Amino acid sequence: MAQLATPYPARSTAECDAILTAPGAVGEMQEVVIGGVKQRVWKNQPTNYRAALEYGFAKYADRVMYISPLPQSREYEQVSYAEQRRRVLHMAAWLRKQGIRQGDKVAIGADNSSRFLVVPWAAHYLGAVPVYINSTLHNDATVHCLGITRPNIVLGDADFVSSIVPIMGRLKEKGVGPVYSYEPVDHLSPALQAAITYLPEYQPSTAELREIESGEGLGLEVMHPESEGHIFFTSGTSGMPKAVLSSQRAALHNYISGTFAALRAQLRAGATYEQATAAPTTQACMLVPAPLFHVTGCISWPTRQMTTGARIVWMKRWSVPEAIRLIEKYNVNVLGGVPATTKAILQSPLLPKERMFSAISTGGAPVQAGLVSDLTKRFPGLSCTNGWGLTETNGLHNALGGRDYLENPESCGAPLPICDVKIVHQDTGRECAAGEMGIIWGRGSNVMTCYYNNPEATRKAVTPDGWFNTGDMGCLDAGGYLHVRDRAKDIIIRGGENIASAEVENALARLPEAAEVAAVAVPDPVLGELVGCAISLAPGRFLSPQMVLDRVAPMLRYAAQPVFCHIYEGDLPRNANGKIKKDVVKQTCAELWVQQTGGRRWVRNKAKL
Repeated sequence: MAQLATPYPARSTAECDAILTAPGAVGEMQEVVIGGVKQRVWKNQPTNYRAALEYGFAKYADRVMYISPLPQSREYEQVSYAEQRRRVLHMAAWLRKQGIRQGDKVAIGADNSSRFLVVPWAAHYLGAVPVYINSTLHNDATVHCLGITRPNIVLGDADFVSSIVPIMGRLKEKGVGPVYSYEPVDHLSPALQAAITYLPEYQPSTAELREIESGEGLGLEVMHPESEGHIFFTSGTSGMPKAVLSSQRAALHNYISGTFAALRAQLRAGATYEQATAAPTTQACMLVPAPLFHVTGCISWPTRQMTTGARIVWMKRWSVPEAIRLIEKYNVNVLGGVPATTKAILQSPLLPKERMFSAISTGGAPVQAGLVSDLTKRFPGLSCTNGWGLTETNGLHNALGGRDYLENPESCGAPLPICDVKIVHQDTGRECAAGEMGIIWGRGSNVMTCYYNNPEATRKAVTPDGWFNTGDMGCLDAGGYLHVRDRAKDIIIRGGENIASAEVENALARLPEAAEVAAVAVPDPVLGELVGCAISLAPGRFLSPQMVLDRVAPMLRYAAQPVFCHIYEGDLPRNANGKIKKDVVKQTCAELWVQQTGGRRWVRNKAKL
């Protein structure tokens, strides 16, 4: 008699979480009081970054850790876990010699490479606090970021350091410490070379290394899980970036949280706890295009890497041809990043048809309709996960994977067990019912400590009982899954009716010719705003703006139908994190719309069906 297939789901989400958080399980929790608020925390995560790094370095010493771009070269180097640790210890010894102590701040600005990570990790070995600077900012923003954090020392690659030479005087006036390049500067002009201090790799004495390795005399005994962990910056799309300070505990929650979506998915599909938590039999190789000055690139992936011993291929800058070259050369089988990068790889004719992936993890932006089903059709057996979070939540807050993701592709799942989510009405402040859209509020031990040196912004964002206003809009469905619809500032309000850009973008993404899509407001003298859109096209495809409007109209309710479309040549404008710059797209579309209509009211004729 044939054995019947295990019915799906084999367990509810709550049952899976109960198994994974039971005493002795990988996700065992305990309650602690943080800032006067009782919070759930992972019992088994390391208490500080130094301990987490030492565990991974020791366990996987012989493995390749990074495939990393070399300075001023198209070549890449392979760096083992043991070699990365050696570099970190040498840098820590140098920082110690410069007077860096527990609680001091060490800033880093650079393009992606394994050498980038040497600096913050060396700071962690001393109990110092890394400050991650977006190396693509204009100099006024860099002065702002460094000025409000006042790091004791600043390190970076040659390109970043040379770019801030004109503002070094302003930085010094604001109390920022000395600036060094950890890359050679021979390729720069003589004037820039004279203005930059190059730091070759420091060769510590045996006594210096012993002090760093032992930790004795470094003042680490005063550290605890709520000690300062790191500072990242918000993207600053509506003003200067805010400095997000998080504790060691919040910074490290991904050590457990990063694997939770996959574990839930396996238990939901009927796996036993032992099967779900079994160690991988082969080393995963991940391509990560996300910048290291962002929590996705620097925290989510490398922290998870320390638990699994994976290998990461860093991209210096995003490029589809370069991504595919690296995928083929280094046999990448795991992709991570915003959904647009995954879709661009999938659509590229450069990707060999025989190329297979074992896992794809997305986050940082809404997933466009059809992407998950397209991926699972193209790559049978693929493990797909999606997550939602922000800089202020140190990455993941909600997570979804497996068949649940396939059946709910526009959702990012239930909160992690250490996290809570609620939806609050934008105007009344009441908690919304299931299916009702409002502002997403989050709470958990993963949430930031504060906006550094900005108590007013902190008070506006975080309530005394620990709830954080994310600024995202969405809803919870009847099953408790979160659906993120938009940023509050990007909602299109047509005659008083809220239209989430995700609603329009999901319809646009169903067009097979579309590569990237964005829905934005365009001005209207009667209704206030109408729906506009912008798209870029997949390689070798063609659509006219009118064709887009006609084909997408039947997919949407009347109020959400775009009246204007702008087709970009090449990619839509993006920030360094890979997210579409909605403000830039909105301004461009609004200006073109006004030129087209002369500022008069105009509504597109209904599409021919």
